[in-house]
Amino acid sequence: MPNKIFQNEEYHVQIDYLPENFILQELSGNKEEGKIIFESREILDESYGAYIKFEYSWNTIEFDFRLSDGDLIDEIDRQYQRLRINSIERNGEYINTHYNQYITGSRIIVQKEIQYPTVEINGVFYCEHSERQFNYRFMIYRKIYEEWKNTLLEIIHAFKCHF
Repeated sequence: MPNKIFQNEEYHVQIDYLPENFILQELSGNKEEGKIIFESREILDESYGAYIKFEYSWNTIEFDFRLSDGDLIDEIDRQYQRLRINSIERNGEYINTHYNQYITGSRIIVQKEIQYPTVEINGVFYCEHSERQFNYRFMIYRKIYEEWKNTLLEIIHAFKCHF
């Protein structure tokens, strides 16, 4: 699958691997606090929209006031409980010198009385270099998750918060 690189020097964010079928939907904020949202060009239907959606958001937190890695993942756990997402798998690993934690879960989204089974990957990491906390969320229609799983993980591994 052909890919491209997304880079924004003003925000100091970069994704070294981004399949060409993803389009930028939103870029807002600044280097200290912001958000980027991508969606696949392919849509399921008018109610659900794109098969795959993902976003990264960040905010500046001084190193001394940041949450510990354990507290960060606990925050995702609480979010999953609030949204009634069933956890499938939990991962923690170093990516580009940052300890990155993410949880994969599944749930049913109902829009216009239609049920859409989805898989979500929610993750968080803290960048000591830029003193920013990054949160990300990938949402994908469950029937295509296994086919796209490795690609989504590649996108997660290709994200850079300083270069």
